[in-house]
Amino acid sequence: MCVMTKFLTFVFLSAPFTVPPRIEPFSFQEGLSEGMRTRVVCGVNKGDSPLKLEWFKDGRSLSPGRPPDIQVKVIDQFSSVLTMSSLTAAHSGRYTCQAHNAAAAVRFTASLSVHGKVVAAESPAPRTAPHHSTHVA
Repeated sequence: MCVMTKFLTFVFLSAPFTVPPRIEPFSFQEGLSEGMRTRVVCGVNKGDSPLKLEWFKDGRSLSPGRPPDIQVKVIDQFSSVLTMSSLTAAHSGRYTCQAHNAAAAVRFTASLSVHGKVVAAESPAPRTAPHHSTHVA
């Protein structure tokens, strides 16, 4: 008597899987006026390396040194800081951080509103009662 036994072998192949990035929400503080300064950090709290971070203003890339009063500095492979050292009304707009890796490109956008320069109002001179002179004859 002959007994045949069949064995079924499963082979699981693990394909490389890249986790897409996730950007931590950020915002600009309110009440910013001309002459003030501000900064925001774009941080990626999830996602596989290599990551690339880019900044945009109103949909246009903020390439290094353009405009000169906006600086983009890489902190590490997961974060970048956008700094404006002397705000003007021209800085108002929508700022977007984009993070991308092999899995996906994601964006987070925050609006910046810069108000006109705050000028301290001069105090009016103290008012005095009109001076009446009395003549005695």
